[in-house]
Amino acid sequence: PVDPEERQSEIVRRLSSMPMREKLRYAMFGTREVRSMLVRDTNKEVARAVLRSPKLTDNEVEAIAAMRGVAEDVLREIGRSRTWTKSYATVQNLVKNPKTPPAISQGLIVRLHAADLTLLSRDRSVPEAVRYNAARTLRQRAGARKS
Repeated sequence: PVDPEERQSEIVRRLSSMPMREKLRYAMFGTREVRSMLVRDTNKEVARAVLRSPKLTDNEVEAIAAMRGVAEDVLREIGRSRTWTKSYATVQNLVKNPKTPPAISQGLIVRLHAADLTLLSRDRSVPEAVRYNAARTLRQRAGARKS
């Protein structure tokens, strides 16, 4: 019975000493646990390789979209992918993530439900432009219902 934290630190230690090629291979074909660590790698190539992994599940993409320690490039790639943005939870996580490039967030705001837009318009962790657009979208929808 290995302590999960010990296991985690062992994996981190092994990954940090790995050469780039090896990391790329693990990003593509490693376990879910290894992919979740490599997606936060400082090397953007390694982080993006995780997104190309054939083993990557929708739940993992959803979790990555919520991670704040992930590079903007990774979030941008998820936000541009039609396949991944089919999931409402992924869209929601991307828009709520302060690291998501505002251009990506702005395009996804219109897909959020009113309750989520209300929360987003008050969320101080997201960029001002995203908050403003969430509030504007809410007002537009309220206006459209009146007429």
